[in-house]
Amino acid sequence: MIELDIAERQYARKLSVPSHGINPTGGAKAAEIVDYGVGSALEFVSNSERHGATGFVLATDTNMDKEVLIRTGWTSDSDTGNVRLGVKYKWIKEGETVLGEDGDITNTRIVLSDADFPNVTDIPIGHIPTGAIGLAVRFIRYGNDTLDTCSGNVFLIGTSLIYNL
Repeated sequence: MIELDIAERQYARKLSVPSHGINPTGGAKAAEIVDYGVGSALEFVSNSERHGATGFVLATDTNMDKEVLIRTGWTSDSDTGNVRLGVKYKWIKEGETVLGEDGDITNTRIVLSDADFPNVTDIPIGHIPTGAIGLAVRFIRYGNDTLDTCSGNVFLIGTSLIYNL
C-alpha cells in the first residue's frame, strides 16, 4: 500500500503481513499460533522468552535515505504491567540467506500492557543499507525479563514495514 504523508510531502510504502504470515521460529522459544476460526494470532506467553519470524521484500524504487519503521499490531489478555517487545533483524542482500538466530541488530521497546484491540507499537530500525533487497525479522517477547511485568499473554496480530519511496 502507498500512502501520502502530508507533513513530509512524500509517499510512504507500507508492506503488511497478517498474523498467519508470521511464523513460530521452532524450538523451545517458539511462539504458538492461536486459531480463532475467523483469524489467528501468534501467542507469546508470559514468564518466558518467545519468538516469531517473517520477512519483507523491498521494492526497487525504495528511498534508502529515510528511516524505516517496523509497526506491530498486538493485544494482551491483561491490562496490568509492562511488556518488553523486541525485534531482531537483518538486511538481506542479493544471494544471502538467513538461517537460525541470524540477526544483525536487536531493538526493544517497553510498552504498557493493554487488552484493547489492537495496540500499535512502532520500532524504528534506521536506514536501509545500500544493496539491500529484503529484511528478515524476528519478533521477541522477553516475558522472563524483569522489565516485563505483564502476567498475561501477548498476541501478535500483524506487522508492517513502513518506508518512504
